[in-house]
Amino acid sequence: MIVVAEGIDRVGKTTFCNKLHELTDWPIYKHDNKQFRYEDMNPMDETDKMLQMIDLLDAIDDQLDSSGKGIIFDRFHLSDYAYGCKYRQGYDFIDDTQNVFMIDDRLKKAKQEACLVLLYDEDGPERASIEHGDDLSWIDDVMKQMYDESSLRKIKGTYHDIPKMAMAVAKAARNLECNKE
Repeated sequence: MIVVAEGIDRVGKTTFCNKLHELTDWPIYKHDNKQFRYEDMNPMDETDKMLQMIDLLDAIDDQLDSSGKGIIFDRFHLSDYAYGCKYRQGYDFIDDTQNVFMIDDRLKKAKQEACLVLLYDEDGPERASIEHGDDLSWIDDVMKQMYDESSLRKIKGTYHDIPKMAMAVAKAARNLECNKE
């Protein structure tokens, strides 16, 4: 199973990923931008980065298919899109929105089931905005909208739901493994 944990800063994504890792022993891929070759990209064109994400998925998909394991992404395409829309100069909203759906489609075609997890603050983005030092309301809205429009298997919840959510994802993955046999 490919699990993508999304949400604004400080809502529990890493905590969720660590809990799911404890239950499954799947590796966590933290989207911290160190994996991308920015020197090879047009900095005004996020399509390059999105295409590298698809290349990464292709490599991971082949590896997971042979191992039967899963992988956990601590941020991926929704974070890149939502934060990019707000903070990057020259962001092309139309092309980059299409890129998000292209990655969603690629995840749907993966050999492993993909699950999109959205974490949010039940009281709204104000606390996270204060801790972040910038208003994250717009990013929170964009994340939720893109989550709602995604065609992937989905689960969402708050920090308090993390143990229950991690158990549900781990159980779903076990059920998928049983159905393959």
